Amino acid sequence: MYIAIKKLLTPFFFLPYKHTKKTDLFEKLLNIKLFKAICFGGGTLINTPSYLKELEVAQKKYNNTFVVGAGVRDPEFWSRIESNSNCVSDWVEKLKVCKFVGVRGPISNAILQDHGFKNAVVTGDPALYLAKDSYVKKRRIKKMGINIGRSNGRAWADDLHVLDTIVKYSKVMINKGWEISFLPVFNEDIAFIREAVVKIGRPLTIFDKYHSIEKVQDYLQGLDFFVGEKLHSVVLALGVNTPSIMLEYRPKCLDFMASMDLQKFNIRLDRLSVDLLLEISERLCTNVEQVQDRIAHKIRYYKNMQHNMAQTIKNIILNS
Repeated sequence: MYIAIKKLLTPFFFLPYKHTKKTDLFEKLLNIKLFKAICFGGGTLINTPSYLKELEVAQKKYNNTFVVGAGVRDPEFWSRIESNSNCVSDWVEKLKVCKFVGVRGPISNAILQDHGFKNAVVTGDPALYLAKDSYVKKRRIKKMGINIGRSNGRAWADDLHVLDTIVKYSKVMINKGWEISFLPVFNEDIAFIREAVVKIGRPLTIFDKYHSIEKVQDYLQGLDFFVGEKLHSVVLALGVNTPSIMLEYRPKCLDFMASMDLQKFNIRLDRLSVDLLLEISERLCTNVEQVQDRIAHKIRYYKNMQHNMAQTIKNIILNS
């Protein structure tokens, strides 16, 4: 996401923002401001207490603050996970000061509207700006990829349910002639994926070049379809127009799939079963051409939307 936003806001010099005592002292000693503007996003930042404090500090110190494709944490879901974590109303007051607010998807927008903020624009996930401008039609070579990872109780269902279901599903798909490989997106995913591979009992490939966006894109483009749990595994897959099934471990996953008009390929983890996964896989593969057309349309739409958003932000900064 950082790379995508940096690319969007070229040619501005772009640095990660973090307010510390050292940066505060540096600005006071030199009597300068380190930043002309502060961008928050992507990520699911809105309705998090820690990032609210960061935004409050940024707005006291700098004239221009923007939100770029951020998600809104679902209050109902997170109230089950963390007590006293809901601060949407406080966020709304700070968002009113922002010069532009772009959110990831329609569910994020609806949460803000329910709390009185009507000026957000659905600009899609920022990582979509890294999407390929053209795509390759699927050749039906029976290759698929899977991503899973631990959520440590902060999900719709526990990790063992995901592991057991994916192991059983993978065995069925292998028996149907599919070649399966696994894609980690975080270092922490690898042990969990290895556990799945051991239980499947086949020497399946675990893609190990996941720190390179370009190599991940090449890998994903070579698949017929993809099943992903971690949000940005699916964002990157759709970015190269590989039809995907989202395993919704948190509401942010549905928010993104809704933004792409692909909700019917989203499975909430507490509703996940082998039969449902097989049914949706069959539907996806049967309608792959139509799904690819829909993905291509949405990517063009959001890349254009994000380009316009970037131009708006640049003009505000240059004229301030």
